[in-house]
Amino acid sequence: MSELISVIVPVYNMEKYLNKCVNSILKQTYKNLEIILVDDGSKDSSGAMLDDLGKKDARIKVIHKPNGGQSDARNVGIDIMTGRYLTFVDSDDHIEKDYVERLYNALKKNDADMSVGSIRLVFEDDEAEVKEELSGENGEVTLTRYEAVKRALKMGVDQGPWGKLYKSELFSSLRFSKGKIYEDLAVLYRLLISCDKVTFFNHRIYNYLIRSGSTIHKEFNERQLDEIEAVDEEMDYTESVYPELRNLTSARRIYSYLSVLKKMSKCKDRDKYKDRVKALRKRCIELSRGLLADSEVPLTMKIKIMAIRCGTPVFLMVQSVADMRNPEISHKSLKRK
Repeated sequence: MSELISVIVPVYNMEKYLNKCVNSILKQTYKNLEIILVDDGSKDSSGAMLDDLGKKDARIKVIHKPNGGQSDARNVGIDIMTGRYLTFVDSDDHIEKDYVERLYNALKKNDADMSVGSIRLVFEDDEAEVKEELSGENGEVTLTRYEAVKRALKMGVDQGPWGKLYKSELFSSLRFSKGKIYEDLAVLYRLLISCDKVTFFNHRIYNYLIRSGSTIHKEFNERQLDEIEAVDEEMDYTESVYPELRNLTSARRIYSYLSVLKKMSKCKDRDKYKDRVKALRKRCIELSRGLLADSEVPLTMKIKIMAIRCGTPVFLMVQSVADMRNPEISHKSLKRK
């Protein structure tokens, strides 16, 4: 008998995408699933759609709750799950039919606590990307917690909770931060540090939709400063466990600081944030001391450091060129819904 796996899907006003998402879960080659659909106080027809879906498959559990945000919805799912393992799917995304099976097999084969697949970014106005065929080698590797943390700090791991399978026990005392839009950053490193082994593979099994209305396409607002709070919290925790990784945690902080700095510098009210931009640039320069000589720090980060040292306009120019040359990487850590 295969082991039960819980799939948690937070839902808020997603009537346009919901059927595609849930159907991709129902069609999984791995069948022993507990599918927890959490309606986070939707104001459109999402709640009614979930109730209809729940009548069609006994594996589906539908929870309706007052609006509390995506983190709160995930936490409600965690509280009631009964699976031996757990994965998360956002309600406007969809997964490959062997998503659960690949994650489960990789985890079990390597006696790991977490398995991590690859993400395919799908832009709403470019359906051709959805049809992209999987190709290339599997590239499977199993790392110790220390190696996995280093990989994450070098941005070698998608920072979101999706695209991963976890032993449920990892969440025995861990929850997402309610009301924060960068809640994923506030759990990733704690999860990795709780693992003995983590398995990674290269197959793109999770299709992440970049919507025209998603946060990365919106004008900057102060809620996006949550990224700084989240990354500082996690890097403080990581440094307390692995103080020898301080250069990499500093580089990871700089990555997020520069992400926020770029958004503030390009917003309509950028004059309002000019002092914060200056303060972030100063902080980045302070943190960057010694990083250029560290072979562990990625070259892309060193280029950003050199650019910001030359001034914010130089950094923005360099970042703009990088975004045009590799749009997938430019979106990788900025996508928020």
